[in-house]
Amino acid sequence: MKMANKLKYCLYCGAGYEKKNSGADEDDYFCSHHCELRYVDGKDGVPFKVISTHEEMVQLAIDLGVRDSWHEPDEQDIKAVTRGGILDNAGFWGDEYRFKHRDYEWSKESNMEMWVDIIQGDVKVAEINLAMLLAWASGFKG
Repeated sequence: MKMANKLKYCLYCGAGYEKKNSGADEDDYFCSHHCELRYVDGKDGVPFKVISTHEEMVQLAIDLGVRDSWHEPDEQDIKAVTRGGILDNAGFWGDEYRFKHRDYEWSKESNMEMWVDIIQGDVKVAEINLAMLLAWASGFKG
């Protein structure tokens, strides 16, 4: 996959990306510290989707090919990892936010709101705030 010019640093650790190997058609880029995250096409130079609306979550399910109930997502090799330390949805969460504010004490993962990484295979494809998921599950429409 081609890496967007905007993304030059790993969103997990801040290290620079390096080319793993040169292929005939594509180059794969990996974190030079060998974080698990591989670059995939996303928006605004982010290597994964940052889900912030219910409609985006529905579209993610369609894109991943999971059932609308999310029953047995392992059939599409989907995993989820919960991260962060505070259950809230004020907007201070996720790797994109953490990377943009990495020089601040409060950007440490344990000081941030909880979020869920959605992983397909070994590639992070999306992240979503956990409190927002709970709000949608209980009927919140905003």
